[in-house]
Amino acid sequence: MERKKRRISKGMAWSLVGAVLLVGVLVYAIMCCFSSQRQMRNSVVVVEANVWYTVGASADKMVFFAEITPDSTFTTPSATLSPLLLTPHLTSGFWTNRFALLPSCSGRVVTAMPQGTTNKGTLPADANTMVQKTLMKLVVQEKQLKREIKETDYYIKVHGMQDEGYTAVVAYAHKLKMRLTEVQKVGKRLAALRKEKQLRVLRHTRYAVHFDGKTLPAKCLREDLQWGLCLLQTTDGETPWRASTISALPWGMSATGEVRVASVPGLGLEPLDTVKNSSAVWVANVEADTHLRMHTALGQPGSPVFSVWGRFVGMYNGTNIVPRHIIAKLLWNEK
Repeated sequence: MERKKRRISKGMAWSLVGAVLLVGVLVYAIMCCFSSQRQMRNSVVVVEANVWYTVGASADKMVFFAEITPDSTFTTPSATLSPLLLTPHLTSGFWTNRFALLPSCSGRVVTAMPQGTTNKGTLPADANTMVQKTLMKLVVQEKQLKREIKETDYYIKVHGMQDEGYTAVVAYAHKLKMRLTEVQKVGKRLAALRKEKQLRVLRHTRYAVHFDGKTLPAKCLREDLQWGLCLLQTTDGETPWRASTISALPWGMSATGEVRVASVPGLGLEPLDTVKNSSAVWVANVEADTHLRMHTALGQPGSPVFSVWGRFVGMYNGTNIVPRHIIAKLLWNEK
C-alpha cells in the first residue's frame, strides 16, 4: 500500500513539473509574440554605414568614388578613401532572433540597405567605358573650377579685408583650389587606368551599430535586394544585455490601419551623438497599399513596425512595410 502511494506521488510530481514547464513555454511564447513599448524602444538601434566603390586593376592602381549614377559615371571620385567616410549613411535597425521563439540573436540586427546600394547585383561590366565617361565629366569640372578660381582671384586682387565678405571669398577660393588639385589628381589616375585592359568595379561597406551609448562594429551576413533588407551581426557575436530581441514569425500578418513604429527621431537631421540613444514609439497609419503614412523625421528605413497590441508586423523600408515572414526567410537563409 505504501509503495502504491509513493508511485502516485511520483506521478503527481512529474505532472506538476510538466505543467510548470508548459506554462513557462507559453509565457515565453507570448513574450516573443507581443512587445511592450519599453521592449519596442529597446529593440531599436542606429546603423551607421559607410559605402564606397573602387575602380582599378590592383591595390596600387585604384580610384575611390561615392556611387554610380544612372548615366554610368562615377560621382565624387577621390584619390583617397578618407573624404568618402565623412558622410556615413544612417538608418534604423532592430535586434532579432535568428529562429522564432528561440533566444538566438547573437548580435544579429535587421536593417534597411543603405540608400543607393541596391544595385550591387548590377555592377557595370564595362568599367573602361565608365572611366572614359567620368574623365569627360572631370574635364568639364576642371574648366569650371579654373573659371571660378580666376573670378575669385580677381575679387581678392581688387578688394581688401575692409570689404564686407572678403574673408568668406578667400576661404571659398581656398576650397576651390583644393578641389581643383583633387580633380586633377583623380583625372591623372583615371587616364592611367584607361590603358588597363581588365578593370573591376567593386562595392565596399563598413557597418557599426549604435546602442545604449556604445558603438559596436558589425559585418553583413546577407542582403535581400528585392526588399532592400540587410542582415548584420556584431563582430563579437554578442547582444547587449539591455537589448530586447524581436522574433519574426514565419507567416504574414495584416498591417493596415493604426500601427506603432519604433525609431530614433531626428536621425540624419540632428548630430548623431545627440539622438542615437533617444529611441521612441510613434503612432502611424498603414494604407491598403501597404504604404506607411508617417513623417520622415520620425520614422526612418529599418524601423520595426508593430500592431496596436504589440505584435511584430514587419520593417519599414522607406515606403512600404516588409512583411515579417520575408524577414524570417532572410534570417533562416542567412548563409
